[in-house]
Amino acid sequence: MALADRVQERIATQLLLELTNQGLPAATSVDLTKLGYAAADVEAEFEVETGLAYDETVALHVAAASQGVVVKLMEYSGITGRNTEQLTSRYRKMLIRIAQTTGSERRLLPTSNSVLEPSEENQDARPDYDRRRWQDFVPDSAGADQSDGRLGLGL
Repeated sequence: MALADRVQERIATQLLLELTNQGLPAATSVDLTKLGYAAADVEAEFEVETGLAYDETVALHVAAASQGVVVKLMEYSGITGRNTEQLTSRYRKMLIRIAQTTGSERRLLPTSNSVLEPSEENQDARPDYDRRRWQDFVPDSAGADQSDGRLGLGL
């Protein structure tokens, strides 16, 4: 079942009739061509914004994309106003939530199958990063090169 069919199941026929037939008050049926174009555009936008392909078996995808089709049809029709802005904002927020929870913005968790083992700590010994050879990299330290103010890197 295509996104256009899902939209027809969820959105009132009268609203779709008005959105797909702008300037034709005598129209009696939904313009399936315009609806199909809007659905195709939303599927493409969905993939770009979330990093996921639209999947009609995922309820969250269908809910967001259905709203997106209405928003697209309003954009095509040139309808503006407070309600349009609210619908657009809600649609964008849904795309962001999908991207953050399951899509491209999901946090990647580090994994490793490393066989490295930590070295033993030595009591009463400086850690490697605290040795004298690193003094030139510390601003205003006792042995730092103060001539050019560039941390002794000679840049």
